[in-house]
Amino acid sequence: MNTKQVGEVSEAKVMTRLMEREIPVLDPWGDNQRYDFVIDVGDFLSVQVKTAQNPREGVIKFPCHSIGRNGKNDDYRGDVDLFGVYSPDLEECFLVPVEDAGRSEMNLRFKMPKNGQRKGITWAVDYIL
Repeated sequence: MNTKQVGEVSEAKVMTRLMEREIPVLDPWGDNQRYDFVIDVGDFLSVQVKTAQNPREGVIKFPCHSIGRNGKNDDYRGDVDLFGVYSPDLEECFLVPVEDAGRSEMNLRFKMPKNGQRKGITWAVDYIL
């Protein structure tokens, strides 16, 4: 699959998971927005979908930016409320507030680290959809 197809699959997986949980999904016409869709949870929240990279050592990663027209990384703060993340390898979806994510990428840990570290870890289970 090309990158557009990968993104479309991820978007469909996240939207489906939300609808299975009876969360209304509003899909905008066209693709010129910074967000992929909006959910209605009493308030309207915009969602940008990202595909998690292959898991390594118990961690999945996803980008928290896009490449702007000037060729520089352009983060989503102020433009979207949530990242909807799909991990094809884990076949799992996550919903992450933009404020919890970094400006370039975010790591979500799903297995305990080999060194036993517990501090400073962002656990995937806290964001599972």
